[in-house]
Amino acid sequence: MRFPLCSPPALGALFEPFASFDGYRQPFLGGQGPAPAYAMALDEDARARLRERLWHSLPAQADGSIALTARAWAIRATVAA
Repeated sequence: MRFPLCSPPALGALFEPFASFDGYRQPFLGGQGPAPAYAMALDEDARARLRERLWHSLPAQADGSIALTARAWAIRATVAA
């Protein structure tokens, strides 16, 4: 399957809370996309400061999980013949 996220179970899993701060932060270390590219362009000290600031700004639960609110907009249209 070329796009593994394009299935109901995979999409549903994207809306579960992050199990930990590292689970939230890990995609930013891949370097792909604007935010990860920015994070990986920082030197180690700046990246550590970013990590701390991020850690203190997220709504972490007592068990370490992080639940975030997401919003999606969609439109479906047909073209008249």
